[in-house]
Amino acid sequence: MIEAIANDVLGKLNLAQSKDFEDFVGMEDHIANMSVLLQLESQEVRMVGIWGSSGIGKTTIARVLHSQLSRQFQGSVFIDRAFVYKTMEIYNSANPDDYNMKLHLLRSFLSELLDKKDIRIDSLNAVQERLKYQKVLIFIDDLDDQMVLDTLAGQTHWFGSGSRIIVITKDRHFLKAHGIDHIYEVCLPSTDLALEMFCRSAFRQNSPPAGLVELASEIALCAGSLPLGLKVLGAYLRGRDKEDWIDMIPSLRSRLNGKIERTLIVSYEGLNNKKDKAIFRHISCIFNGEQGTKKVLVTCGSRIFQSLAGLRVMDLEGSKNLEEVPDLSMATNLQILFLDYCSSLVELTSSIQHLNKLKELSMSFCENLETLPTGIYLQSLDKLFLDGCSKLKILPDISTNISTLILDETAIDEFHFIFRLKKPIILGFRKTKIDKLWAIEKPLTSLMTKLSQTLKRLFLSDIPSLVELPSSIQNFHSLDCLGITECINLETLPAGINLQYLYDLDLKGCSRLRTFPDISTNVRYLLLDRTGIVEVPWWIKNFSKLGYLGMESCSNLERVSLNIYKLKKLKTVQFSYCRALTGASWTDGPSEVEMATENIHSKLTVFHETSSSLPHNLSSEVSTHFICLNLEPEVLLHQRPFIFKKLVLSGEEVPSYFTHRTTGTSTLTVPLPPSSLSQPFLRFRACAVGNVDYEHTDRSNAVYIRVNCRFRGIFGDSFDSFGQLQKFWTDKKDSHLFILECRFPLNKDSAPIAQMNYDHVEIQLLGSNRMDSTLDHDKVDHVKIISESSKFNLKGWGIRLAEDCLIPKNQFGNPYTLPRVCEDNIVFHETKQECGDSCEETKNDNKRMRVISIKHDLNTILT
Repeated sequence: MIEAIANDVLGKLNLAQSKDFEDFVGMEDHIANMSVLLQLESQEVRMVGIWGSSGIGKTTIARVLHSQLSRQFQGSVFIDRAFVYKTMEIYNSANPDDYNMKLHLLRSFLSELLDKKDIRIDSLNAVQERLKYQKVLIFIDDLDDQMVLDTLAGQTHWFGSGSRIIVITKDRHFLKAHGIDHIYEVCLPSTDLALEMFCRSAFRQNSPPAGLVELASEIALCAGSLPLGLKVLGAYLRGRDKEDWIDMIPSLRSRLNGKIERTLIVSYEGLNNKKDKAIFRHISCIFNGEQGTKKVLVTCGSRIFQSLAGLRVMDLEGSKNLEEVPDLSMATNLQILFLDYCSSLVELTSSIQHLNKLKELSMSFCENLETLPTGIYLQSLDKLFLDGCSKLKILPDISTNISTLILDETAIDEFHFIFRLKKPIILGFRKTKIDKLWAIEKPLTSLMTKLSQTLKRLFLSDIPSLVELPSSIQNFHSLDCLGITECINLETLPAGINLQYLYDLDLKGCSRLRTFPDISTNVRYLLLDRTGIVEVPWWIKNFSKLGYLGMESCSNLERVSLNIYKLKKLKTVQFSYCRALTGASWTDGPSEVEMATENIHSKLTVFHETSSSLPHNLSSEVSTHFICLNLEPEVLLHQRPFIFKKLVLSGEEVPSYFTHRTTGTSTLTVPLPPSSLSQPFLRFRACAVGNVDYEHTDRSNAVYIRVNCRFRGIFGDSFDSFGQLQKFWTDKKDSHLFILECRFPLNKDSAPIAQMNYDHVEIQLLGSNRMDSTLDHDKVDHVKIISESSKFNLKGWGIRLAEDCLIPKNQFGNPYTLPRVCEDNIVFHETKQECGDSCEETKNDNKRMRVISIKHDLNTILT
């Protein structure tokens, strides 16, 4: 089944599976998962992250993707650590922010991407100048330098439509700091895949040879599931006879004991020579028992670390039993130290004062950490993550050169160190105890005057004294992310400013904020959940870059302007649990309040509020995913202007709006309307009702739905057409309605369906909470067996054809109105049965009425 998924994905990409692709166990699954995130059919520029621990196969996945996808782009490049180091080698002693170094890096990058030598550039804007009309594919692998990423791929608008930038890293913070939210986590393989990986390395085949099945299975089980560990162990045992294997089993069983996935205490790729890598592999075989992490570090002591003087990255993340870090005095080249989730760690060794090249120290959620060493100064330290260190009360002056400082959920109550930072870029103080700062009147006014204007990202929360966001926020010209959350007394935002680079604005939980934020029209992510906002105003149309609008549980929200449909990049809207929002809340024009007040926005042509028409310049590509769990389905669906690509509602059964309904996974047989035979596409809305059994699954709250069609003719002939996989996000409780627009071509081998005597269609809907359990669609079966691993309970589903009855353009001359009534009849065409004889008369009695095809209009409205 997984192979079928990959074949389908590659088929859509017009790619063939290469021998390289076949050599990697489990690669098909990774490719299928990445295809959902990449959305290659979309013309938006998208950045996607590939994240996972060392040795888990991130680079391998990226290399395969690059090999398979590069031909679909005008230019492609794979940038790795070696490329960057080689390019920047002559600038080793330069300032990390050196202008000439960045120019040199850009020159090498563009030369590689465009396959041109001696490219001449004189500005850091060269990427945008040369690539803004180019569809490019860029992979940036195993980098941890934010400066490099900002220089090469700082903003999506630098690149042409359809471009994709894939960043591969072990550090999720690195992706989040760059605003990358589409992240694929590479997880450990299943037991079966792990055995196959081991066999590929040990025997160069997919399964163990006769006589070694049990031995191979036991060794693979002892080794755990980390691909690098399986590969190393398999290579070590390759060529040995059965007796050798039997002799080694007791030793492997006692030393490994399934813990090899925890042995990567350092980055294997970061080691400089074979000797260091050999020591790494020896360490990998020492671990045993619960105290393994503590024991190996303490007993090996400085002797091991003296041998690793070339070490640049040390990753101890998740070492729950680690109580102390050994002397790091000799790790003088260490640049990155990960200690996240080391829950037994109480203090950090003072030997870090010798790490003169340390750039990043991450200790997120070390919940028992109480102290950091004092009296030391790390000039090179650029990023410090201490979020979740709930017992940490004091932050010493460890460095004034820190650009990224995250102190969320700490007990720190001293704040003057913030103002001593020379060039802060990212600051996070959510859920902290800096009460002294927040206790003063107008706390942010004081804060803004003291902070450096180099700031790009600011995250604050729980400031009870904050009533007004000061207008001085406009002085931070580089600000691209602003989060001010759970400030329950915040009422006023500044007006008349437009922060040029702000793309992420988070005001969740500011329950007294009643007006829609108007501090930047450049935002892409706007999070307004649990605010007191009353209306999505008509000038929402100016937010042309908006991709996500979150307004869940906005209990005062009463009106939503239909101009929201003009936002071509808007992908998801969350209106769940907005109690005052109803099906009648969708309006064409400004409210009375807006009309009566002076507004800084451009004038809008006002449409009559009772009109059922939409603005004439409505985008023909409405692709928004609405989540409106509290709205009444029947009322909302019958609203003529309400257009969507995907919609999630609460509900226990298929609404009567859907005229063809069934239960479970049964197939629907629907006659093809005669009027549809002249159309290029069969269009309909589909609705699935179901819920996910989250008590018995560890999957994310996602549901995947695919609709397939089999067109049948009067002579028994048929052809199949398969819909695209659609992904929905759900609430982790209750039953939901998952509604989507469907479009299937009405031709076979370029011949119109009307010429081929097809008169009905069999429609099949498949649903699952797993991608790999719904996509086996080599053919459409009457009964589809869904994988037992799926925990999505499909209770029933239905469809509503777009062509129940067609009308000409409405009385307002608007081609975008959904067809609802025939020209002279006041009959709602919900079903053929509801129309009854009237529908038949419509076809035959030209004296009473005529049916006019509005093929172009339907094509436009339901695309």
